[in-house]
Amino acid sequence: MKERITNEVFQNIPPEQIQVETSPTVMPGRRNLRLSVTPRCNLRCPHCHNEGQPPPWAKREQLSEYDVSVDSIGQLVATAQQFGVKSIKLTGGDPGVYRHLETLLGNLSNDWQEQFPGIRWGISTNGIPFLSPRKLAMMVDSPLQRVTLGIDSLIEGEMSKPYHSTIGAEGRKLFQDVVVPLAGEFEKTPGRDIKINVVYAGNEERVLSVLREAMKHRPVMTTHILEVNGVMGTKYETRQAYLALLNDIADLFDLEPYYYPSLNQVYLHEPGNPDKTKPAVKFFQDHCADLDCGNCRKIHMRVVPTPVGLAAVPCFLQTREVIPLTTDGAIDINKFRTAISLVSIGPDWKAKSNENERISL
Repeated sequence: MKERITNEVFQNIPPEQIQVETSPTVMPGRRNLRLSVTPRCNLRCPHCHNEGQPPPWAKREQLSEYDVSVDSIGQLVATAQQFGVKSIKLTGGDPGVYRHLETLLGNLSNDWQEQFPGIRWGISTNGIPFLSPRKLAMMVDSPLQRVTLGIDSLIEGEMSKPYHSTIGAEGRKLFQDVVVPLAGEFEKTPGRDIKINVVYAGNEERVLSVLREAMKHRPVMTTHILEVNGVMGTKYETRQAYLALLNDIADLFDLEPYYYPSLNQVYLHEPGNPDKTKPAVKFFQDHCADLDCGNCRKIHMRVVPTPVGLAAVPCFLQTREVIPLTTDGAIDINKFRTAISLVSIGPDWKAKSNENERISL
């Protein structure tokens, strides 16, 4: 009989236990940088953390001030490279609606491959912008190695993100017209993969509808099941149902659970798979609900655009202030170093930052 996963498996690291270098020389954790290129999005999901930015629809008249320039992205990557960045994920909002997406992917395909060797590039999108054949072709032809798509339902007649409204696209159409052809192309090139993010907010059948289809495209495709997050001040009571779903899926698909201590997460892998860090399904519990800041710090460093330049997001529970990374419009290496020491160290990061400069969003 399979081991049953309970809440006791998680090994949370509260803020007071976090160890931070006095003068950081490398980015924390996996050295992954999540860069929001725009706060714009074609959807309005209430549980979206939008990389810590205020909801873009609340500042619709100001959105033109927030799109980051491609030159600024290049400056940021050059600075992050000095601190050992290993991977960069383009996020938003949704990068599919970023005004300079073609230029950005063009730079990735050309100069940046030589300028920034060894960096793994990815993109996180709800997928709907890539229903455009032209944009889908741009993504396929780019050197992006990982594409993460957010799809919460493939039930017939339901939208891909059914929790918020009827806007968007039907999940089945999105999967058939974007995910399946993308998987077919990625299978041709070793090292490229697809992640399907499914937000679990209480409806098990929606999660299973996505997982059943994603499992048909193993190993190029992995499913991430995210407990609906409690960031930006919202709390959800989903943990027990989320754990029940985890155990149900292990039974239904004959998968073995594995607690991955490095990120405080639970993975489900095929029996006999010697590499348990490359599972069929990953479960991402709500770190904010647990105040699990130490493990949050291991996951990503998040950077967002502001009207005065790029800034780092220190904490999702303190979303109205960010740490500026620029001086006179250019990335400042000293400010980047300061940000490294403050990201994901807990909601009281402001008290620990002394008199460091901050921006109110």
